[in-house]
Amino acid sequence: TTHNVVVKEYQKHPVTSDLVHVDLQVAVPGVVANYTVPVTTEGTAIGLKNKGLLNLVKPRLRMKAAYENLPQSINIDVSNLDVGDSIMIRDLETYENAKFTDADRVAVVSVIKAK
Repeated sequence: TTHNVVVKEYQKHPVTSDLVHVDLQVAVPGVVANYTVPVTTEGTAIGLKNKGLLNLVKPRLRMKAAYENLPQSINIDVSNLDVGDSIMIRDLETYENAKFTDADRVAVVSVIKAK
């Protein structure tokens, strides 16, 4: 028998970064559940040229959806971000049949001033 599964949580060895433990969740088609979706960035932020650092505040976002409606990743274009700018959950595109469960005022990615 084959099952669709999603990685719920994993643990890495602190020195070698080898996987030590993985928790899997069975993803039943049509059943709405809570998942975490990885965030990826694309482009080069303007703020990096102005001595800023790109800060990925939330590398994963929580979403509630059926497995088949879940995006593989959330891609964010950071090319217009300058020092002090951020992209919050409310600024992201919405997905049909999938909902963010984090508060909409939470910053996902930002450009901070380098010290």
